Amino acid sequence: MLPEESKPMIEETAVVQTDTYSVNDPEEKFDVKKFFAHFGLWFSVFYYSSFQVIGALFGVILLMILLTFQIIKVDANGHYDPNSTNVIYALLIVNLIATIIIGFMIFGMNRRTKFIPSKKSLNISKKDLKILSFGLALIFFIVAGLQTIISQIESHFFPDFSVETPYDFFNSGNLGIIIFATVLVSIAAPIAEEIFYRWSLIQTLKKSMNKYATITFSSLIFAFAHSSVNLTFSFYYFVIHFIITFLIGLILGAIYFLTEKIILTIILHASWNFIISLSAIFNYYNLNNVYFIIYFVIIGLAGIGTIVGIILIALKIKRKSKTRETNIRQKKTKINLRPEWFILILGYFGLVVLIPFGISSITSHFSFGEGFIEIIYLASLMILSLLLIVNQNRKHQWIERKKVIVTPDFVQEKIIE
Repeated sequence: MLPEESKPMIEETAVVQTDTYSVNDPEEKFDVKKFFAHFGLWFSVFYYSSFQVIGALFGVILLMILLTFQIIKVDANGHYDPNSTNVIYALLIVNLIATIIIGFMIFGMNRRTKFIPSKKSLNISKKDLKILSFGLALIFFIVAGLQTIISQIESHFFPDFSVETPYDFFNSGNLGIIIFATVLVSIAAPIAEEIFYRWSLIQTLKKSMNKYATITFSSLIFAFAHSSVNLTFSFYYFVIHFIITFLIGLILGAIYFLTEKIILTIILHASWNFIISLSAIFNYYNLNNVYFIIYFVIIGLAGIGTIVGIILIALKIKRKSKTRETNIRQKKTKINLRPEWFILILGYFGLVVLIPFGISSITSHFSFGEGFIEIIYLASLMILSLLLIVNQNRKHQWIERKKVIVTPDFVQEKIIE
């Protein structure tokens, strides 16, 4: 029996949270990890396919206008030069429009999706500045250093090696195009991409997996989305670009996971794109040597910053370990691979990389419906993914209203008894 003074506290009940919720039907279970992995897959597919479809739609409209007013010239066979200045301007305008539209669309979807935090702080603290500085050092030391090593290997051992890329318009020799492209990739693209790949995707996947898996899988999707178009140009460039963007995604993902401030990853993403884009401006003025000096100085300073940052982090971890009691062991994070994680990345790779590449290869080989069939496929994918997202979001809202946290019966007994 308990003392008399303890009797008022008789209805206490312990609550045990699990990864599975029960709703009205006790037999119906809601697998949280599976749900958010699938949501992340279709959210990613929607972002990619809608960007492509919006770009194609506005591209056709703009092209018709330019052809009507003869701003773009065609030959006797009705073909136009894809490398002409006006066509490249049209391409950049279409990309800008698509980027702005998809950015607003994803921002609005984030606000309406309950499990994605809608309020994002723009305040940057001293701690945030330290994390941002370390991120800048990492990305310019590791990624820029790797790019430099690859370019040196190519120039010294394969001097005649050349690869066509979708970014060759940077070397068009037109200053207006270079400036337009620099603004696009340094301002518009980082904002739209960070809204989705860090804010939307990480906030979704973190409910399905631990932090290491979340950063890794979001980076894989980020890399595949950026490299998919390169597969039609060169498998070599696809692999190189995939590795580079994957490393960038890891750094951006880690910074967002630490701070949950999208403004920091936007600044870092924009800084990287701007420094890389500057090479085209220096090249236009025949100042390649000056750019390489600046570039190598940045890599050197980034290397010093990386080493200093690692030392400071190591010292901080050491101080914390000394203050802990000796009988308390630090818990290790287990990485339990789940089937839906592989469905997530293999499904995304198949839907946005392999199938479009196969369609492009077949249509170009037979010279039938080139580009048109791929857009139909992507439009179908956009509609399907949107319907699934809406359905999943409604299901989640219904579960949140109806769920009952599973509680062992023996815990609910009165303490007095």
